[in-house]
Amino acid sequence: MSSLPGLPFEKNRYYGGKMLTSADFCAEQSYVDGKQMFLNVVTWGSGILCGLAVKRLDDSSFLVDSGAAIDGAGHLVVVEKACVKTFSSFRGSDGLKGKSAILYLAYAQEEVQEVRAVNRYDGQDEYQKNRIQETYEFYLEDWKEMDEEKEDRSFFAETSVVRNKDYVVSMRVPRYASRGKAVRLSVRIQKLSDAELPFEFYGFLQLPAFMTENGEKEIDIGCQEICLEKGDFYCRDYWILPDHEDIGETEIFLKPDTVRALAGTETCSFRKNARLHVTFTKDSPRVLAKRMAGRASLDDAAGKQGGIPLAVLELEEKEDCLSVSCIHEADVRSYISVPCREEEQEGYLSWYKDPPRFRTDSKPEPDSGEEGADSDRGSVQPESMIRGGMLEIPLDIKMKKGQVCYSEEIVHGLGPGNVYVDVGILCGENTVVYGDVYGG
Repeated sequence: MSSLPGLPFEKNRYYGGKMLTSADFCAEQSYVDGKQMFLNVVTWGSGILCGLAVKRLDDSSFLVDSGAAIDGAGHLVVVEKACVKTFSSFRGSDGLKGKSAILYLAYAQEEVQEVRAVNRYDGQDEYQKNRIQETYEFYLEDWKEMDEEKEDRSFFAETSVVRNKDYVVSMRVPRYASRGKAVRLSVRIQKLSDAELPFEFYGFLQLPAFMTENGEKEIDIGCQEICLEKGDFYCRDYWILPDHEDIGETEIFLKPDTVRALAGTETCSFRKNARLHVTFTKDSPRVLAKRMAGRASLDDAAGKQGGIPLAVLELEEKEDCLSVSCIHEADVRSYISVPCREEEQEGYLSWYKDPPRFRTDSKPEPDSGEEGADSDRGSVQPESMIRGGMLEIPLDIKMKKGQVCYSEEIVHGLGPGNVYVDVGILCGENTVVYGDVYGG
């Protein structure tokens, strides 16, 4: 049974002569509230509906914009107007130990409107609160870096390559790759601070079980100097295609000694062991998307209890107290999209596409009057895939006419079956002579 609050649902059963007490009316309220919260969790999930931007005013005060959100229990949390808060007013501010903290928004209740109770029970106070006002509160907790190896139910394999107070460079790819379908690998650079610093990044990714659209086994993911505003990001996407049918899983990793990052004139540290783990499957992208969108259980929803993260605060000590040097919302805030399931599935599907096909010699279309013209009508003929490359075959200087030389095994990556190889001799930089070649 799920641990979501209010389950199983229970409501009043009315009958003639039933005496209604405050407990019965509370049960009625709990039933209606519980149903609405349940629908919020399973339909919308948890996250920010609108607004709630956090802006730093000075070292110790902030402006939180108006907005609305749904927490992990299904409560609708509304901040009706923008409010200014000081750092010390946040619950948990006096217990922070690290250099970064997360600001959360949480649902709260407050009893208001005091009235005199009539027909009191023994021991009951004479005056009681007549209303419950739904409100909110903010609190702080120490920032805990998310584990790069996320649980299996996550759709993406993700890792960060560079992360400092100004920039973060991250990579992501679907955790499952559908055989025969190209998959999108994304590299994102995001600005975290207000500092006016240009950023440069250089590096190569190695693809042991994939290839690019050009047949390459590595990708240059670097970018020359860019300048971003706080919160902006620069993203580059690469389409890669599985090129081994007999491999069940693989890793994409950084090529040693190729990574370098500069923020202004400062060299940034990076993760040398950053890698993405990918599993190959025969399932189609649509099957994968539906499975990932619908596999969350009620227990998964129940595990998301707690406040709604709004921002990360970077802290520094000043005169025996903590102050906030900067605020960034990247990789912390979660927004609720509508409609939930359909849009989520389409977003997952955007990470796949059919592999590229390259047409060789075009063949003339048969005349409509020729025999067999109708046989091709209504069907798409597969296009040939060609792969170019260069392989050195050492030749003996004393070779004679009729002697045969053999190359090493040619790794073509075209899959099982017969492969036609046309051999030629490279003459100059751009000229290849195919077939039998005779010369002195």
